[in-house]
Amino acid sequence: MKKYVLYGTGLEGEKLLYNHFSIVNEIAYCIDSFHTGDFHGIPIVTLDEARDLHLYTIIVAAVWKTYEKIRGMLLQKGYIEYTNFFWASEFGKKLVLINANCHGAALTRFLENCGQFIKEYCIHPIPQTHMNQEKKISSVLLNRADVYIHQDIRPDNSIGYHLSDEYVTKLLKDDCLDITIPNFVGMGNWLYPLQGGLDKRFYTNNGFFDVFYKDQVMEEAYDNQKIVSLEQYVSFYLNYQIEEERLVYEKDKDWLKLKKREEKWDIKVSDFIQKIFARFLVLWIRIIHQGI
Repeated sequence: MKKYVLYGTGLEGEKLLYNHFSIVNEIAYCIDSFHTGDFHGIPIVTLDEARDLHLYTIIVAAVWKTYEKIRGMLLQKGYIEYTNFFWASEFGKKLVLINANCHGAALTRFLENCGQFIKEYCIHPIPQTHMNQEKKISSVLLNRADVYIHQDIRPDNSIGYHLSDEYVTKLLKDDCLDITIPNFVGMGNWLYPLQGGLDKRFYTNNGFFDVFYKDQVMEEAYDNQKIVSLEQYVSFYLNYQIEEERLVYEKDKDWLKLKKREEKWDIKVSDFIQKIFARFLVLWIRIIHQGI
């Protein structure tokens, strides 16, 4: 019995059939705008030529960015993701969601380089928290997730309640593996104090330049020097001195903050950091610099 329509007969389509060739006889036809004829004996048509598409489950064999475009077209036609269609990379695999900002991007790259992991799991990309324009994650997606890896996101976070742990974890299925990883957002803010906003534009005799996410040394330089040459700013920055007592105070304050936040994490890091810190503390105090 025919159950599927394969959307895409390029490399991703080949990869799908290489790994799951047993479904070839279950595919009614293929959709592709660039290829014609047949694909492994399966007829190829365009989307406009597709007939009775609603009777089948559409497997979209494409890289993620292309999948997003095809997903948009199918949604416009009234089809529903995971009801009428899904991404081919997820076929036969457990679904993983990673909601962890820049930490998540690094973790995704690491996991996708692990052969054993990618044989069993597929990471479904979701926007980083601060770039999530919808300010939420699809409830259908959350309910299907087999693994949910995330930072501890507070209910009163700056983006929205629907991205918080309190809201999201209630939508996970009962057997979903829920892993909270370390979250260092806001740690060490004494290096970049938020005085009056995240960004600042400084004017010099050489024009202006922007400082991302605020920098206390540049703030102090501007307060002391106003509009001067860029070279004077650089000199102020490079020769800035920080008292050791202040560094120790700030370190101890952040350490207490880290230990408190770690209570919510499944992966503990404070002991590891403390061991590393003990080896390099003297060097750190001598070379650490505001803005590094």
